[in-house]
Amino acid sequence: MFGPLLADKKEYLKAGDMFLKAIECDKRNFKAYVYLASICNLMRELRNAKKISDEAYLMNSFYAAVDLIRAEIAYKMGKLYKAERYAFKVYTKAKTVFVKEQAQKND
Repeated sequence: MFGPLLADKKEYLKAGDMFLKAIECDKRNFKAYVYLASICNLMRELRNAKKISDEAYLMNSFYAAVDLIRAEIAYKMGKLYKAERYAFKVYTKAKTVFVKEQAQKND
């Protein structure tokens, strides 16, 4: 998947297209949904980011990164209570100190 490489180069439109193609090929490609939600979040396409992150959450509600993306989106949308709830979920699900530290930044 070239999407992550393009995202690292900050070529977000091309990366987003790659993730969309990956999803078209496999509607259950969880990682593609997570990456696409993150790209939309970075591009400030918050409604799309929320929709896509919600779909990723339905596929795998145990993945802390999805809640972290959802916390950032809610914060940017001014939904502070939701952002705090998502950040708390990240903190409780996190398996590493780094992820826990990222969750605390949203508090």
